[in-house]
Amino acid sequence: MKVKFLHLSGLVLLLSLTSCSTPKSEQRFYRLDPKTWPSNTVVLDDIIKDVRVVPLETHPDALISYLYAIRFSKDNMYMGEEDKILCFSRDGKFIRRIGNKGKGPGEFYSASSRSILVNETKSEFLLHDVNRRKFLYYSLDGKFLRETKIKVMSNTVEMITPDLLALHSGRMGGNADNYELMFSDWNGNILGRYYPFAKPLWGDGCRGFAEADQEGSCLYHKIMDYNIYQIFPDHIDTLMTLDFGTSNIDTAKYFGPGEYFVSRDEPDKVQGFRSVSNTGDHLAAIISMGFNARGLWLLDWKTGNQTFLPADSTEYMGTYLGLPIRIPAQASESWFIAMANGIDWFTAISNLAESEKADLRKKVPGFGAAEKGDENANPVLVFFRFERI
Repeated sequence: MKVKFLHLSGLVLLLSLTSCSTPKSEQRFYRLDPKTWPSNTVVLDDIIKDVRVVPLETHPDALISYLYAIRFSKDNMYMGEEDKILCFSRDGKFIRRIGNKGKGPGEFYSASSRSILVNETKSEFLLHDVNRRKFLYYSLDGKFLRETKIKVMSNTVEMITPDLLALHSGRMGGNADNYELMFSDWNGNILGRYYPFAKPLWGDGCRGFAEADQEGSCLYHKIMDYNIYQIFPDHIDTLMTLDFGTSNIDTAKYFGPGEYFVSRDEPDKVQGFRSVSNTGDHLAAIISMGFNARGLWLLDWKTGNQTFLPADSTEYMGTYLGLPIRIPAQASESWFIAMANGIDWFTAISNLAESEKADLRKKVPGFGAAEKGDENANPVLVFFRFERI
């Protein structure tokens, strides 16, 4: 699918409005077929090659209840909660708290990690204050710079290039023109609108965007959608699609009795992609099967091979050297990232045998430091990479 971004009222190509264009490369397309997936459970010890953990420092000014996402600069990590933006070093040391909830300059209604974008090229980051429809800009060291109003309602935003942003708008978010995607420059000026379907999808929600392995693009996926799209400055490609035929599959092949929820009307219904994360080596797509069953589909970019990992629950894929590994929440550079809050981490490691802990101290950088936390500690970040498949 090659679709030009058009402003329907003016038929203006988005490409002509952007200063940075991406040369078109040969389109890649992947069809996910369960018939090719392994019939036996994939053991994480066999396909994970590296794990490291980063405990976030527990500090009175930086108490975190739950993390949705993390944004990275060259030196630091930025994350948002309801009433604050927090900055940590790459090794988890607390650096500073940025901004406050309020109505004054630099203050916001709510800070969502999904709405933070770090722009190293411009040496600043922005927070999309969803409820007040504005972008707030800060220097990378936390100084408030400016704010600007935007004309669309959006829950998620992603950077395609340093000068081009994608926003999921949706047709149920109070937008009068009801476009699904909006495109703006870094300063919030709307450059293009995109309406791909003749009929609205149920819910028409967006789980978010993901970084692509090709520079100058991003990945896009939605609730109840069987496709993942790759967004470039001048076109959208369908990157992959789930091929389940009637969308009913034999979940008993992957899950034991009682481990998944069977819908009254649509037993074993595949719901579509729940979220996507990507490194330069692998793409991981979480697939929903019914309401309480998840699986992780894994693509090796270099070999083109794919595999499927049924999750132990809605949160965990399995164990690595005895340590429970959560389904990745996102990726950065060559690492997938899973997040465990204090009580989950404390429970997981307290159930390990001493011999397992000793093995993890030797093989997993940062585990020894993360061992010292307790259930009231800040979350622990678990970074991991997969072998070639």
